[in-house]
Amino acid sequence: TDNGGWAKFIAHWRCHPVYSKRPDYLESIRRTKKLPENKLQREYNLSFDEGSSQLFPRALVLRSLCGEWGIPGWSQQYFVGIDPNFGGSDYWVCQVWHYSNGKYRLVDEYRANRQTKDYHLLKTIAICDRWYPQVVGIESNGGGQLIIEDLIKARPRLNIEAIATTNASKIVNTDRLVLMLERGLLELPPNCTLAEEFASFRETVNKTGSSRIRSATSGKNDDTVMAAAIAFAAWTNVEPVDINLFLDTIAG
Repeated sequence: TDNGGWAKFIAHWRCHPVYSKRPDYLESIRRTKKLPENKLQREYNLSFDEGSSQLFPRALVLRSLCGEWGIPGWSQQYFVGIDPNFGGSDYWVCQVWHYSNGKYRLVDEYRANRQTKDYHLLKTIAICDRWYPQVVGIESNGGGQLIIEDLIKARPRLNIEAIATTNASKIVNTDRLVLMLERGLLELPPNCTLAEEFASFRETVNKTGSSRIRSATSGKNDDTVMAAAIAFAAWTNVEPVDINLFLDTIAG
C-alpha cells in the first residue's frame, strides 16, 4: 500500500479479462514495441530469471560466432562505427561491418587505448581508405565533434553521420543489436572482443522501474558494443537497407 492508500499488485496478463483472450498478446507487444525476447519476457510475462540483467543472451552470442575477419571486395557494402576516446583506459574503437544477403559480418576493427588523438585518427583514416565505407558513424558527444571535424578535413568525401549518445538512444541502439542477434543476422569472428563485451553488458533498473541504465559491469569495457551500436544507427540512414523496416518485416 502506497502513501496515498492505494494497494498495488502485479498480475500476469493471463489474469487480465481482455488480454487473456488474445493468444497472440505477447507477439503483438513484441511487434508494436520492437522488444528483444528477454526484455519482452521480463516486462510483459513476469519472467524474472537469474540472468535478466544481462542484455545479450549468452546462447545467442555463441551462435553468432560463425564469421571471420575479411579483406575488402569490389562492389561490396561496408559501413563503419567509431567510438572515440580521449585518453585514459577507455578504448578508441573503429569497426567495419559488411552487409550481404541479409546478414551483417564484422570484418575489421581497430581497438587501442593510451595513444594520442592523432595516432587514433591516422589508424581510423587508414581503415576508411582500405574499405571505402558507405557511411561512417561517429559518437558526437563531448570531444567527438572535434574528431568528426578532423575526419571531414582529412577525407571530405566520406559520408559521416554524427550519432549523439544519450541514455535513451543507448537503449534503442543496443536493443537493435539484441534483435539482430535473435534473428541470426550478426556474424562475429570467434576471437573478437565484441563477444566478450556482450557477455559483460548489463541493464540496471531501479526499484520503481523508472530508471534504466546500460553499461559494462565494473572493471569491464563497452567500447566495442557502443561502436557496433553507432555503426548500425548510422547504417539505418543508408540505402538500400533500412534496418528498422527490415526487422519489422521479418518480425511479421
